[in-house]
Amino acid sequence: MNKYRSVVKLLRKYNQEQVLAFYNTLPKEEKELLLDQVLNIDFEKLISLYNEFQKDVSYTDAVITPLEHVEETKLSSYIKSKYIKKGEEIIENGGLAVITLAGGQGTRLGLSLPKGFFEVETNPKKSLFQIQCETLQMANIKYNTVIHWYIMTSPDNDSITKVYFEDKKYFGYGKENVTFFKQDTLPVLDFNSKLILDKAYKVKEVSNGNGDVFSSLQRYGLIEDMEKKGIKYVFIGGIDNILLKTVDPLFIGLCDIGNCKVASKTITKNENEKDEWVFARRDGKPSIVSSKRITKEMEDKKDENGKYLYKEINILAHLFSIDSLKLCANIDLPYHLAEKKNDYLNDEGVKIMPKSPNTYKYEQFIFDVFPYFDNILLLSVKREREFAPIKSFTGIHTPERALELYLNERRNSIKG
Repeated sequence: MNKYRSVVKLLRKYNQEQVLAFYNTLPKEEKELLLDQVLNIDFEKLISLYNEFQKDVSYTDAVITPLEHVEETKLSSYIKSKYIKKGEEIIENGGLAVITLAGGQGTRLGLSLPKGFFEVETNPKKSLFQIQCETLQMANIKYNTVIHWYIMTSPDNDSITKVYFEDKKYFGYGKENVTFFKQDTLPVLDFNSKLILDKAYKVKEVSNGNGDVFSSLQRYGLIEDMEKKGIKYVFIGGIDNILLKTVDPLFIGLCDIGNCKVASKTITKNENEKDEWVFARRDGKPSIVSSKRITKEMEDKKDENGKYLYKEINILAHLFSIDSLKLCANIDLPYHLAEKKNDYLNDEGVKIMPKSPNTYKYEQFIFDVFPYFDNILLLSVKREREFAPIKSFTGIHTPERALELYLNERRNSIKG
């Protein structure tokens, strides 16, 4: 009863009494789950975020200048071989680990399951998890090593993902070579700053963005684990890009020889991506800048070699040294606001599936660590060879388009 009183007091303080709308109808176990969840919510943080994003936050006073990047296609075979050799040495000596960000659900793909379960219409079908696993398996064979695979899940999909891997016998990768860890979550707020219920006994919470990877690694003791394994670099990428080159000796060699602690792959922005943020320096620091800050004149600007200065965009393919991971794990990253559709229980206990955004989601992003470094390496790659994300059945990132690029790249690899 004392716990219940504490929850009532807390909810009254923040005007969130609706959370207990169905409390009296719940069995004892579900009552306890709800009370414990409420007591673990950081209300001060949530309300602070809500109030912060009611203001017009901008960086209009920042000075925007170009951030240098390397174009892979412009590197000579001789120069490439130098960097590739160094990268291969690091991989062969067990110096690389791979993190796959897989905390999301496949709702836009018609799945009520983790996005990594989505199957691509290859012959036979392969899930996104299997495709990434096969990429790692081929690298292990090529470099006579075993690359440890870390998979970041979320509280909502962690258990089912682990069961899936057990059922699939880890696609032959070896259970001992795969480590799962969970990212954190935050409750969503409706547009009136109210918490919503996912179930009668559960407040709706969602993953708090890919930027949580750093603190989650630290929370699970995995950076220390990587050091013990002799890992020197960690590649971080998303689950939905079926052309993601998780093991790239050129990328690693460029980073290592160039003494860069952080690196990111980019592609050159096209007309379909006019609203995408671009890499640039903000007040001298590496950053990603809103397209609203890039004028038409800046967008068309080139250097003396004809290279665009403000057209490189993020494809969620990053490389971090172990030392940089330690630094990032202790950075208090900012949050970004997103308006999202989230189902909820209404006052009658009926599940409502909204047709338009109805909540605020607060997310942290990996790219917000970039300004903490004086320089980062940007490697601009060919999109048709390394960027084929599967987002939804409409738009530019469909399963059909991704499969076409995937099959083309496989044919090119066989020829090459």
